[in-house]
Amino acid sequence: MDSIVTNNKDSFLEESLRQGKRNADNLILVYEKVKAIGDEANRNNKETKQQIKNFQKKLDQTNKLANKAIDISRVDHNQDRKVVKAVYAKSNVLAKEWITEHHSAGYGGSDYLMKKIGQVRSAIYHELKDRYNVNVRSDLKMVDFDNCLAWADSLTLASIDSWRVADRQTTLDTLNKWEQAHGLPLTKPED
Repeated sequence: MDSIVTNNKDSFLEESLRQGKRNADNLILVYEKVKAIGDEANRNNKETKQQIKNFQKKLDQTNKLANKAIDISRVDHNQDRKVVKAVYAKSNVLAKEWITEHHSAGYGGSDYLMKKIGQVRSAIYHELKDRYNVNVRSDLKMVDFDNCLAWADSLTLASIDSWRVADRQTTLDTLNKWEQAHGLPLTKPED
């Protein structure tokens, strides 16, 4: 009986060892599969990082091109109209202010006011062209649009060259006609 128990113990021990070996082999297979998955994930991660770098590089290049395009893009029709409106509004205010400072409010009548508005408007456009380095108003760059509107709104008579808004001969002729019609002394040209 001893031999049967010993045989049973030996066969149980042997079977346990065989099962342990099978379990170990299975664990090795699982480990190798997990390691392979990890390696593939690392490769994918490196590829993804590289793709992200490439994408970021292309995005940076696109942004540079877009910024360059914005820098050289000119204002559109609606923006140009806004610049015109800002210049017109400011020239009306400054012309009336100039007349009030040099004569009195309403002096010279509507014809003189219209001539003075045109003269101030022309002076503002000259200043705009010099300030924003453009040949014509519509060449204004989009990037300068908001600054241009703010600049036009902030203009004062002191910020415009005085010789540009001084009475010219045609403006004086209109003023002198009004003065003559109202029996006032004629304004002489300033030297």
